[in-house]
Amino acid sequence: MKKTIKLILNFLCKHSLCFQKLRLLRNYNYYYKKQKQTLPLDKIHSKCGIVYVLAPSYSNLGDVAIFVKSLDFLKKYAALPIKAVLYSRQCVNKKKLRSLPLNDDDLIIIQGGGNMGTFYSSEEYLRQNIVKWFPKNRIISMPQTVYFGDKKKNYVLNRAKKIYSSHKNLTIFARDVPSLDFCKQNFKCDVRICPDMVLSALPKRFFDYQKNKKVLLCFRKDIESKMENAFVKNIENCLNENGFSFEYWDTDDLSGRNINNKEEKVQQVLEFFNHFQFVVTDRYHGTILSYISKTPCIALDNSYGKVKNGFIWFKDCNYMFYADSLEKVKNAIEEILNLENLAINNQLIPEFHILKEALNG
Repeated sequence: MKKTIKLILNFLCKHSLCFQKLRLLRNYNYYYKKQKQTLPLDKIHSKCGIVYVLAPSYSNLGDVAIFVKSLDFLKKYAALPIKAVLYSRQCVNKKKLRSLPLNDDDLIIIQGGGNMGTFYSSEEYLRQNIVKWFPKNRIISMPQTVYFGDKKKNYVLNRAKKIYSSHKNLTIFARDVPSLDFCKQNFKCDVRICPDMVLSALPKRFFDYQKNKKVLLCFRKDIESKMENAFVKNIENCLNENGFSFEYWDTDDLSGRNINNKEEKVQQVLEFFNHFQFVVTDRYHGTILSYISKTPCIALDNSYGKVKNGFIWFKDCNYMFYADSLEKVKNAIEEILNLENLAINNQLIPEFHILKEALNG
């Protein structure tokens, strides 16, 4: 009887894992193979250069900003020219990808961001495939938040360990210390730390700072959100009590998906932020865009520590505040009300030297 029960349990565990894998593949097919929108490839020459992969073909402003600033950085500091930019949908089919005039001396750059791990397993699956399909190329994964916390998807981490550890010339950049530590513990490859690519831009205001009593609320509406309605309502009440008006906006509200106007969209949003006295957000790129536009910001965490862990880069800035309670939100508002000058004691540009070395190493 015990033997029969054990066999049944083993069968269920085995098929549960199969079911999880099938679900991952179903999502992978839906997002990347089944969508009608296609993005034409530019003519790719056969000379050695940089191949930028997993560029965003969707309208999340954070990923769009990373893409824009990554290309700017590569054009400015990389010795090799940019040979091709491939969007996520163009990186699905191995046969088609391998048919492009890419050679073993090309440097492959993987888009950075916050989708390395189990939260966005379809994008992680694509990343793993790129590393697996190009074993001879030098590959750099740009600064990422790494999260493999979903134990129901252990197979995603196990596959990542096998693929990333077996590549002989892979460098993974983490954008916070916990991500750095996790990668060092789990992947046998070169792992380093660097700020998010959007932070490679110099902070700049487009309009004079005014205490206009206008606040921008930028909160997540997706699986990363941990904001409870009662907490949001308390923030609204706190703003009302202090005479502020507020407006809701989200980085996923980026209108238009034309891949040719991404830089313009980022610029528009930076200017948009300057119309507010401060921003309250639980989005990491809501925080970063506040920093870049020199707009005071109160940052709240997402569901797995992305904002909290990434806030390390803003510790020397007097207009950036992290809050993990309503009381700290109120204290931050009080400090913002007393701000006279927006000051950054240490620029982040030197932090990117390690990335420059990796690009040209």
